[in-house]
Amino acid sequence: MRSKFNRRELLSGVAAGTAATLSGDRLAARTVAGEIPWAPGDANKPDIAVGQNYQYLTADERALAPKIYATLQAAANRVRAGDADFASIERSGVEALESAGFRPDYFSVRQAADLAAPAPASRELVVLAAVRLGRARLIDNVQVSRS
Repeated sequence: MRSKFNRRELLSGVAAGTAATLSGDRLAARTVAGEIPWAPGDANKPDIAVGQNYQYLTADERALAPKIYATLQAAANRVRAGDADFASIERSGVEALESAGFRPDYFSVRQAADLAAPAPASRELVVLAAVRLGRARLIDNVQVSRS
């Protein structure tokens, strides 16, 4: 597998199973190991993480897909604010995604180190989601550090 893909190839799904990072005027592909593929506010950031299933989304579905990340951020904000009712956070996430038109497979708050169910005192967490939208299954996550 070659190590560099241009933006069109990434958007068409050629780089399936990879995340992209900016590298000059091209995008370099690499497997995800906890890195955020684009910096917040980056003008070159696509609306959703690029992968094989992106090619199956219609224009309307592509417009809806960013709501996954917004829902993850809302959950992460609750965790950062000290909310330790993880079951309630998960229910709210599922409800928000369903009301937006997704079919959630899961929406979970887990310990970042081992993906075990978090204890109220857990500090390093991750909020994970997998949803179905049209023919595609989309996944995303947000890491959260609690003080």
